Amino acid sequence: DALPISSRCKVPFSSLWICLSCCYVGCGRNDHQHALHHSTESHSKHALFFNPHTCMIWCYACDAEVHDGHDEDLLDQSAVDPRRVRTLFQEASTPNPKPSPNGTVTGTVTSRTRQPSVKGLTGLQNLGNTCYLNSALQCVSNCPPLQRYFRTCHPLFLRPLDATDNNVSVTYRLAHHLHELLVSMWSGRHSYVAPQNVVRAVFDLNPTFRGYGQQDSQEFLRCLLDNLHEEMRQEVPATYADFCNLHTTSLPNSDAMQTDKGDGCKTVFRSIISETFEGLLRSEVKCLACGKTSVTDDRYYDLSVSIPRKRDRAKVTATKDKAVANGQTVEDNSATDDRKEKSWGWFSGIGKLFGFGGGSTGLYDCLYNFCSTEELTGSDRYQCESCKTRNDCHKTFSILRLPEVLCIHIKRFRYDSYFGQKISSTVTFPMDDLEMRPFVHPQCPSAESTQYELIGLIRHIGGLGGGHYIAYCKNYKINRWFEFDDSHVTEVSERDVLSQEAYVLWYRRKPHPPAQTPAHPPAQAQAQAVVDLQTERRQLKDHIQTFSPRLSDKPAFFLSKAWLNRFLTVAAPGPISNYELLCEHGVPVGRNPESKLVAVPADLWAQLVDKYGGGPAVQLLSGCQACAKFSQQRSLRRVVEKNLIQKYDSLTTEPGKHWYLVESGWLRDWKNFLWDSGSVSNRGKERWLPPGPINNHKLLDKDGVTPKPGLKKAHHYRGVNVRVWKLFHRIYGGGPLVCRPQLDLYSESILDAEPINLDLEDDERIQRLLSGLLVESDLNLG
Repeated sequence: DALPISSRCKVPFSSLWICLSCCYVGCGRNDHQHALHHSTESHSKHALFFNPHTCMIWCYACDAEVHDGHDEDLLDQSAVDPRRVRTLFQEASTPNPKPSPNGTVTGTVTSRTRQPSVKGLTGLQNLGNTCYLNSALQCVSNCPPLQRYFRTCHPLFLRPLDATDNNVSVTYRLAHHLHELLVSMWSGRHSYVAPQNVVRAVFDLNPTFRGYGQQDSQEFLRCLLDNLHEEMRQEVPATYADFCNLHTTSLPNSDAMQTDKGDGCKTVFRSIISETFEGLLRSEVKCLACGKTSVTDDRYYDLSVSIPRKRDRAKVTATKDKAVANGQTVEDNSATDDRKEKSWGWFSGIGKLFGFGGGSTGLYDCLYNFCSTEELTGSDRYQCESCKTRNDCHKTFSILRLPEVLCIHIKRFRYDSYFGQKISSTVTFPMDDLEMRPFVHPQCPSAESTQYELIGLIRHIGGLGGGHYIAYCKNYKINRWFEFDDSHVTEVSERDVLSQEAYVLWYRRKPHPPAQTPAHPPAQAQAQAVVDLQTERRQLKDHIQTFSPRLSDKPAFFLSKAWLNRFLTVAAPGPISNYELLCEHGVPVGRNPESKLVAVPADLWAQLVDKYGGGPAVQLLSGCQACAKFSQQRSLRRVVEKNLIQKYDSLTTEPGKHWYLVESGWLRDWKNFLWDSGSVSNRGKERWLPPGPINNHKLLDKDGVTPKPGLKKAHHYRGVNVRVWKLFHRIYGGGPLVCRPQLDLYSESILDAEPINLDLEDDERIQRLLSGLLVESDLNLG
C-alpha cells in the first residue's frame, strides 16, 4: 500500500522519516518539520520515526536516537518492529550503487565490502552511541596534515611490533591504532569500517568515555588530540629551536610545551598535533585601581566561543568599532538569504525572552564577543599582584599565534539555569574567506597568513539530554563536500553545508598572498598564491618520484618526511627540520633511516634551503661511528653489571653483617636499564637510560636520618648485602647510607658502612666501565 505521505513534502529521499506507529511519512527538522508536528499532534504517542536513508531510529519524545538493545519497552510499543524495518532496508540496498543523475558521488551503503567511488569516502560503524566519536574521527580523516602524516610518516613514530619489544603497543597504542584506521579509510577498499581499536584505546586512556552513554564530540576531540600529543611528542634539539625562534614562528614553542630540567634550561617538545592545531592565546587583565596589566599566554587546540546574547551586543559593537579604528574590520559575507531560521514553537519564544535560542548571528560576532573586554566585578574580582587585594578589572583575550588548522567550538550548551538548555540559534559562517586579522594581537607576526577556508564541520541534532552527531567534510582529493553520518556517506553541496547548525568548525590556513598592487587586488592575489603553492608542491613531488640517487650522477640530499608532509599540506611549512632525525653528531639515527627520509637532487635542496632555511644537509645514511661505539660500550656495560651483581648478591647476609637498604623506585629503574638489551626508541634514543645516583632520600625525613612513617618492605625499599652496596655506590654514587642489622627500615640505625673491598680484578673492571673502555674479555669474570 502507498504510504500516507504529506503532499507538501517536496524534499529528497534522505530527508523523509517514517512513523513506526502509523507509517506516516514526513520531512525532518531541517525542512518543514512535518514529522515533528505529527509527533506533537499525537501527544508523543507517535514518537518513533525511521529514516530509510540512514536506517536511524529517532524518538521525538526524548529527542534522541534509539539503538538496538536499548529501550526495548519503547520499541515494542510501535506498530512496526523498527529492527525488522532496518534489516529489510539494509538487505534492499543495491550491491553496486551508481552515481545519481546529477553526477554526485555517494557512498551511502551499509556493506563493509562495497567500494566507494573516491578514496576517503569511508563511513564509520556506530558501535553503540558512538556518533560523537565517528564525527570527530571523520574530521581528523579529512584534515590533510594529520591524515597524510599518519598514513605516510608512520616510520617516524611507530616501530615494527616484535616479540622482544613489549613497550611499543603501550607507548604508542593510540597512534598505532589511528594509523591503521586511517590507512583503512583511505585504501578505497571499504565503504565503512569499525573503529573499535581506537575506541578501546581512548576508553583506556580516559574512562569518562566508557559505556554507551551520549558524549560530547568536542570534548572527545580535545581528549584525542591531547593524548596523541603526549604519545608522539619529541624533544626539539636546542640548535633547531634557536634557529626557529630567530627566523620563523612555525615551531610551536610556548611555555606550556616546555619543562624545566632543573638547571634553568627549558626542554621544548613538539608533535604533529601541536604543529597542526596549537595556537597561542594572550589574556590581559588590567587592574582598575592601579592600572597594572597582568599578561598570561596559554596554548590552545580550539577556541570555544559563545553565541552573543542581547546584553552582549554593546560589547560586540565596541570591539568592532575598535577594529575599524585600527583598520582591521572585515566584511561578513557568511550570511545568505536562503538560510532558514529554525522555529521551535513556544520554546523559541521563551528562548528569545531570555536572550538565547532563535534568531541569527554570525561567526564574526561570536569571535568579536570572545575578544571583547569583560568586566570582572563582585565575586569575579581579580587578585592584583601589585595591590595585593581583589579589585575590579578588565579582561581581554587576543590571539598571539594562529594555528595551521583552526578549530572553533561554538558553545551551544548552557548550564547557567536549573535545567540548562541548548542554544539553537543560527550561526552563519564563511566558507572560503574567514579573516582572523581583527582578532590577533599586534605582536602576532605579520608574515603569517590570517585567512582560512572551511574543511570540516560537526553538527549536533537533538537537545541537551542527547542527540546525534553528523560530520560534513571536504575531500581534498576532489574538492567536494560530503556528509558522514556514521556508516553512510553522501555528497552534499556547499549550500547544504552552509545551512547546517554548526557545533565545531575546522578551518585550514590559506597561503599568505604576495604584496598587493593595483593590478592584483586582494582576492586575485590570494588566488594566485594558492596556484603558486600548488605548482611548487607538484614540482617537488615530481622531482622526488623521478630522482634516484643510485641512477643519477647528481649528488643526493635527504629531506625529512615530516617536513615534506608539512610542505605538502600546510600553508607555512617553516624551516627544514632534519635535526629531528639526527644524533648529536649529525648522522641519521634509528632503524632504517631511509624510511624516514626522501632523496632530492642538490639543486632542488639548494632552492628549498634558500627559501625556507633550516637543515642540516644530510648526504650519507651509513650510520654514526661514534654512536655505534657508544652503543657497544653501553651493551657491554649492561652485561658486566649484571654479571657482577649476580656474583656478589645473596638472599641472606653473612653472620655479623648488616643489611643496606635501597629505595625500590631506583632499583626498578636500574633493572629496566639492565634488562632493556640496548633497544632503541623511534627517535633513536634508548628507552631506559642509567638510573642516576642512588636516591634514598625518599625513605628519610627532612633531617636525613629519621625514617618516614608507613613505608613497607619490598614496596618502598629492598635490602642488599655490603658488597652489592659497594658496587652500586662505586658505579652510581648517591645515597644516603641506610644500614640496618635487620631487613627493617625501623630497626636500629647503623651509621658507618662495614670496611670491605671488592676483588682487585673487579675493581679494575669497574674503572674501565666508568671510563667507557670495556672490552669483550671483561664479560668473563673468571
